[in-house]
Amino acid sequence: MEIFWLGSVLNFEGLKRYKGESPANSIWTNLFLRGLKSQNNNITIFAPIWDSLFPKGLIVPGKKKYLSKEFNSVIIHYFNILGIRSISVTVGIVISVLLYIRKKKLSKTKIFLLNYNLYNHYVWACKILIRLNKNIIWVNVNLDLDDPLKDNWKEFLNKSKGSQGNIFLSWWGYVNAPIKSKLHWDFCWDGAKPFINLIPKVKIFVYAGKFADYGGINDLISLISSFKEKDVFFDFYGKDYNQNLFTLSQFDSRVRIHGFVTDDVLEKACSEAWAFLNPRDVNFHGTRMIFPSKILFYLKFKKPILSPPLPGVSPEYLPALTLIENNSNTEWLQAMYLIYNYSEDDFKIYGENIENLLESRKIDNYSKKVNKFLINLNHGQ
Repeated sequence: MEIFWLGSVLNFEGLKRYKGESPANSIWTNLFLRGLKSQNNNITIFAPIWDSLFPKGLIVPGKKKYLSKEFNSVIIHYFNILGIRSISVTVGIVISVLLYIRKKKLSKTKIFLLNYNLYNHYVWACKILIRLNKNIIWVNVNLDLDDPLKDNWKEFLNKSKGSQGNIFLSWWGYVNAPIKSKLHWDFCWDGAKPFINLIPKVKIFVYAGKFADYGGINDLISLISSFKEKDVFFDFYGKDYNQNLFTLSQFDSRVRIHGFVTDDVLEKACSEAWAFLNPRDVNFHGTRMIFPSKILFYLKFKKPILSPPLPGVSPEYLPALTLIENNSNTEWLQAMYLIYNYSEDDFKIYGENIENLLESRKIDNYSKKVNKFLINLNHGQ
């Protein structure tokens, strides 16, 4: 099958250069597309790289050197100016897709057009393209959305009108979306088994992700101050800047901020982790529609993951998480002390639970779900 993806998959230099691009989303998209590629599909990415608005960002951003070389990519250039940016991206996508179809002689071939979230520029482009080419099947992929209950799904239904199917990362989104043609697909495992130090000599709690407020990082800061054990470190990896975290690191030597690092550095750090922290503001307006990508990254290291229960996470993950049921500071501290005192046997049992989940998500088998979904859409058109 021919699959066109609207969105970008950046390499390390690209993610470092463009602050508007999310490392977590690039990781997820890479795995998602690799899964589809493993099913003998032809993948082409039409990639606008999101930069800060001009003059803070480039007036015409985007260089192919910043994109992953794993996929065939067409860079989408656009005018990065307030008021015309989204329209410019839309025009760039439509022209690039049509020219690519002509160049590759695909005018009579069924093409699945998948978009990264219901951003206006992707929605407009998809709606134009399915009108211009009846062989294009539009499938909307929802990584995250604002709370659809605020308007009883009205905006979602309006934007996705014309799409033949929807794929949801969020379990809650999949269960509650008022549509028939939908699929839940949160992540796949590529089978990679990094070196894991089962009982590290140093107890390190690791957080890897954005230092944004909605991620619950400020709650984590107050927890660290209340955690009295001295032979432990709290290591933070990720983009952005958080003043509260920086201030804490100046007064508490257990807190170490590493910033945005290469995959190799992060992998080594996680392989030596004692446990992982996945705080989240459960009252954040978009929490229902989010599957926290940090969990995806943490799983393969088979260490405890502390997290509040989140509606976007499938019940299948429950054995692989240490749940903070009410997300209170008291419960967080209790869980952290519990994990702090873990024995080798405790780690082995926890690792087995995660191993079972990973096996169920192996890339070749789990990606067949998406492939079958797309094939059924084609037959049902």
